[in-house]
Amino acid sequence: GEFRTAVFKLDGVLFANRLGPQDEPGDIRIFDNHDGAETFRRVIVRAPSAEQSFVKGDYAQQTGDFERAIRFYEHAMHAGFEEAAWGHKMLGLMYYETGNYEACIVNLDTFFTYGKGDLDAFLWRGDCLAAMGDNGNARLNYEEFLAQAEGNPDFEEDQARVQAWMDEANDPIRIAQETGEVIFDIHRQDAGLQLLTGGDADVSMVVEGDPPEDAWRSGNGEVLADTDNDIKDWYMIFAIDDGLIYAYPDGQTVIIIVEYLDVGTDSFHIEYDAHSGGPEGDGSFKHSDQSIKKTNSGEYKDAVFVLTDALFANRIHGGDFRINDKLDGAETIRRVVIRTANAEQDMAHAEILRNEGNFEDAVHYYTLAIDGGVGDLIWAYNMRGLMYRDTEQWELCIKDYTVFYEMEPENPYASIGRGDCYAGLGNTNLAKQDYERFLVLTEDNHDFDFLRDIVQEWLAQNP
Repeated sequence: GEFRTAVFKLDGVLFANRLGPQDEPGDIRIFDNHDGAETFRRVIVRAPSAEQSFVKGDYAQQTGDFERAIRFYEHAMHAGFEEAAWGHKMLGLMYYETGNYEACIVNLDTFFTYGKGDLDAFLWRGDCLAAMGDNGNARLNYEEFLAQAEGNPDFEEDQARVQAWMDEANDPIRIAQETGEVIFDIHRQDAGLQLLTGGDADVSMVVEGDPPEDAWRSGNGEVLADTDNDIKDWYMIFAIDDGLIYAYPDGQTVIIIVEYLDVGTDSFHIEYDAHSGGPEGDGSFKHSDQSIKKTNSGEYKDAVFVLTDALFANRIHGGDFRINDKLDGAETIRRVVIRTANAEQDMAHAEILRNEGNFEDAVHYYTLAIDGGVGDLIWAYNMRGLMYRDTEQWELCIKDYTVFYEMEPENPYASIGRGDCYAGLGNTNLAKQDYERFLVLTEDNHDFDFLRDIVQEWLAQNP
């Protein structure tokens, strides 16, 4: 005759409103078994806390029950597990173990957005990318793993496995095919791009710049020493490996980046093997649209030539393009890069560099991704703006976050990002406007509690 408590312990519940009438579906129902009416005073549903779920996920992971571990880890994350970065890392591992490589990468990418980066994460993300056939980005993660794991006996087996993969994958031609980038510098003369000499294209090796760097110098009309001819030199001819680019389709973009020493006020241009035009009318020896005018800054700079009609069929005296110093001053060249990479590759490379703390190079690749029309353009502007913020380039930061804001004004990151830049620039009034908008946009979103606290503290200090 007393009220008592019946306890039902459920596992694998969904609770997706699929019980009861369609107009008012529920999650639980009590069945009286048609053997007598039941009288109830109270019903309580208790779910484990986020921390409890995470502990259960750890146990399932340690016992090899990865699918079960995923369920517990996901519940912990949905329930507001405080160590969100760690939660995404463990989910990444579980998805890797179950062969869901895309979900693995998504969670590890999220882990990195928290400013985290450790051996396991680089290793697992490299493994997932390699399993998906994305060897270019796998290599970037593996390189970071090997750098951090050096001398760590706990990772000797993984180091050996990754190094074996790298040894097989590090063929220069294969790298160029995967990354869309052919590089020629004084330390990488076998990477699919060769400097041809002879005739009017002999060069001399020099050490110039501040700090001094190994480089090549064109002849500027002189007959260079140590050559087998007495012809005046003023060209530098390059040949791309035919296995990488040969008879390139008309209308597709190729970018040539020439890193030159900006000494003097002379100029240079490139001449290339094109589909049509040029002095011969058949496309050979066609001049680039732009000519680079030096400003005597004393620094190494990049000259970027964008070609949309390159053929590259070895018609520049056996090569595909040449640098013409125009006989008005010698050119000192440290590096030449041929790019056919797509914007998504550039974006992925930028993310790796950002996670490594290499913000300057990350900005370069975010810019390439933006210029190339990367799919997630908003994220690219957001991250490049963040790089500008972290390097205190406030005006550029504001410019990127303004573009971000115009594209998606309801996104809280646009407001707080630009607010940070205005604050860094000392423009308190505009910073306040963006910060206050951020607080309005995130008023009911607990995912932003940490950032809200920081913003509110700043506003209190800057009334």
